[in-house]
Amino acid sequence: MPSPTSEARELGRTTKIEGLTCIASTSRARPDQAVDIKVKFQVRGGLYDVFNRSTWQQAYESHDTLLRLMFRIGLYRRTSGFVSSAVVKPVKFVRKGRLYWTRNPDLTDNITNRIWAFVVTEDGAPKIFDSERDLRDSLFGIERIFSIPSTSLKPGKNTYFAHAWLKWGRHTYIEKGSTSAKSEPIVINVE
Repeated sequence: MPSPTSEARELGRTTKIEGLTCIASTSRARPDQAVDIKVKFQVRGGLYDVFNRSTWQQAYESHDTLLRLMFRIGLYRRTSGFVSSAVVKPVKFVRKGRLYWTRNPDLTDNITNRIWAFVVTEDGAPKIFDSERDLRDSLFGIERIFSIPSTSLKPGKNTYFAHAWLKWGRHTYIEKGSTSAKSEPIVINVE
């Protein structure tokens, strides 16, 4: 694979996890009640911007046909001060953007650019989109639900936050890299 340019290295450095939020199913829980927390975020910056039709064409010609995104998301309880402990085991999963040669005239703008992409989700199901923007939003938008068992909820105020990590490999359009982010804390009161 050809070495990425200095521009490709800079794009890797500008990739960030944005909008990392936790949304609890309830802010007040009973001691015998499990609570669901939805964690969602988007990957934006260099990696999101560079994964487009023009780079697909160049990457495909260089036999660089698979973008593999490795995610890890953990949900943590803030105990005394800044000490944190994992509430549920962090989940690891992979999402892929695969390039292919298409004959669909709705997805191509001319005879020379026939390359399109599809998303392979964590469960292995391929998703094909008609719009480049929808495809990138699906590939780089993450939403997970964590269930906190009632045995992990302590009486009183419980403070939780999410921590997300992303790693990707080297490609013709971007250098390998990683990024991470933490969400703002949320509070669940157990009565």
